[in-house]
Amino acid sequence: MEKFPINKYDTLKQKLFSGSISLEETKNLLMEWDQETYSRDASDENLKFLNDPKITEYINQNPEEKEGYHNFLSFTEFHVAQRLTSSNPTEAIEHFKKALENAQMDQSDESWVAYIQGSILYLEGKEIPEELIKKAEQSTNAQILRNFNKGLKERGSPSYMDDYNK
Repeated sequence: MEKFPINKYDTLKQKLFSGSISLEETKNLLMEWDQETYSRDASDENLKFLNDPKITEYINQNPEEKEGYHNFLSFTEFHVAQRLTSSNPTEAIEHFKKALENAQMDQSDESWVAYIQGSILYLEGKEIPEELIKKAEQSTNAQILRNFNKGLKERGSPSYMDDYNK
């Protein structure tokens, strides 16, 4: 893939609008940028890009491109929420709720929805029901939800990154 200048989001937007890159290719680049660091440093800028009024207008005017947009928006909201868990848990919960809302708009798979729901419960200091954990069938996510419950039982309060990284 070609390199992008410092204003890579503006360049990406221009390429999308001109038709020289598809929405799927755009999502792949955003994903690549998101995955560059463990702390998902690009997630905040990716979210701004996805919520840009010109991008949402483009999505609404090109329904054939819309498939998967809300799933990717959910994924991005989730990473923004994760980044906020230590510094601003209240705002993190709001982003997790937006992640859930977007996942449900695109009818995401049940395991992703369950993982988000469990993350919200955890940050609210509530135990995650085993039925919900079982729905988060992806072993890593189910294990993280179990770690969340264990951390709540040990401390009585959430400590997201501690329990997430167990």
